[in-house]
Amino acid sequence: MRVLAVVVALGILANTTEAAERRAVRTITAVLLTFSHSPSAADREALEEILNDEAATACERVVARALLKVRHIASAEDKRALEEMITDQTIPESLRTLSAVIFNLTHTINDEDRRTLKALLK
Repeated sequence: MRVLAVVVALGILANTTEAAERRAVRTITAVLLTFSHSPSAADREALEEILNDEAATACERVVARALLKVRHIASAEDKRALEEMITDQTIPESLRTLSAVIFNLTHTINDEDRRTLKALLK
């Protein structure tokens, strides 16, 4: 019985973590799909929620913080952090994708990135 309880608890924890990641990815994706030059007030609020969410991972916070600070392009410091994430195969693909989109962002996303981001929402 004890082993079953541990297995069930781990399953619930994994689902909760996956749901939290999915929520952060969906939020960042939604912000990027309407992004123009810098985050709107509503975008800033949504990104700050990720930064303050205890369930958010460190990688989610890096991506949210980088997008929050974009003014036409990501800062050099943020680009370094995003580049590390892009090349780290241990990071979920969805976060590597978001990192690459922000890394390449100039004022707004391009059509190819728009298609890629829409696929993340499915």
